[in-house]
Amino acid sequence: MPNKLLNISVVALGLLWSVFAGPAERAIAQDAFLPGLIEQCQPKMAKVIGAAAGRVDGYASGIVIGADGLILTSQGVFLDGSQVRVELSDGKSYAATILRRDRTLQLAVLKIEPDRELDFFELTDQAIGEKGDWVVALSNAFKVANQSEPMSAMIGIISLRSTIEARLNDRDVAYKGPLVLIDAITSNPGAGGGAVINAQGQLVGMIGKLINSSETNTRINYAVPNATLKQFVDGQLPETRSADLTAGGDAETHG
Repeated sequence: MPNKLLNISVVALGLLWSVFAGPAERAIAQDAFLPGLIEQCQPKMAKVIGAAAGRVDGYASGIVIGADGLILTSQGVFLDGSQVRVELSDGKSYAATILRRDRTLQLAVLKIEPDRELDFFELTDQAIGEKGDWVVALSNAFKVANQSEPMSAMIGIISLRSTIEARLNDRDVAYKGPLVLIDAITSNPGAGGGAVINAQGQLVGMIGKLINSSETNTRINYAVPNATLKQFVDGQLPETRSADLTAGGDAETHG
């Protein structure tokens, strides 16, 4: 009896979806749509492996932003070891050089020397995605994917675009800048640096570093917008640095 009720509920939800959903939502619901979109974007993803330090994990996700091997990822202490490596979707591993890091936006850009041209996400000055749009978050959360195993995927929607100033303490900024809040649980170890894409496979933004609220004991799920990523990579942000930056532990906001 419970199974029958569950089946009825699923059918009812499906009928409501077909009646009230718009064209984009119906496209998302098609069986073949999401697997194809996720598969299409896997070659543009990267797994970043560095040094662990105490309770701080030594890995993160990354996105390929250049055919010649430019990789965007999350800033963290895992980048401070003597060796940082990047694994691509085909399972090949490459030594990575850190080109630039920014403690305010918690971003880092790496360079590898691949043996082929890579598929990559386009960075743009334009905002990609609007409030209510469906998105898919791709990441190596919890480091469950090894070598050529595909990244994990989670579906959600864009909740809103906003700005935030999160602080570890009075001196250290955890994240300060624009963000895209998303209704998908991306605040997991290793997810930082992953891609948030729209239904067309365009890059909405990069999954941000973990931010915990000391007041509500909750985490926010957000992405650093595509346009901000482009400014960082192009060196257009005044606070961008390439020197000895660390951010121990998960970020925490006190406001």
